[in-house]
Amino acid sequence: MSFKTKSRFDGLDVSAMVHHLRQKTSILGSKVVNVYDGDAGDSKTTQHQTYLFKLASTGGTTTSNTGDASANAKLLLLIESGVRFHTTNSPPTGNLPSNFCMKLRKHLRNLRLESITQLGFLDRVVDFRFGSGSGNQHLIVELYGRGNLLLCDGEYRILALLRNHDYEGSK
Repeated sequence: MSFKTKSRFDGLDVSAMVHHLRQKTSILGSKVVNVYDGDAGDSKTTQHQTYLFKLASTGGTTTSNTGDASANAKLLLLIESGVRFHTTNSPPTGNLPSNFCMKLRKHLRNLRLESITQLGFLDRVVDFRFGSGSGNQHLIVELYGRGNLLLCDGEYRILALLRNHDYEGSK
């Protein structure tokens, strides 16, 4: 009996990871320190699709990615458009940040990750809400097909897209 390695999250994986991040890690309430490109870009389009969010938990004792308890633990959240999201121990590379990465930095830096929600029942769409009140921001992660990342304001108006889609007949 041989097992195939899973290449992307399905609806159950998304549900399990959302639950894990909410319940088993100290990621909620952590502040965004910085955002990094996690890859060198797609060879066809030179478009990045993986992003690393460096998060810092302030105050109290927290559990880091490795399970070590320490004050002001740093967490790395990896989000790969269309594929997966999870915490990681891999440090960010020294790549020059893409335009989308710079937009994420501009809007999310110093905001706290307040909630992680799977939209729909077993859908592969996740809403990461940063900040609270009128200044909150949402990062919507689509985990199907090539996926997409949508940066939205508190009223879900789109501020930036990783991938723009042109549909026939929409012009």
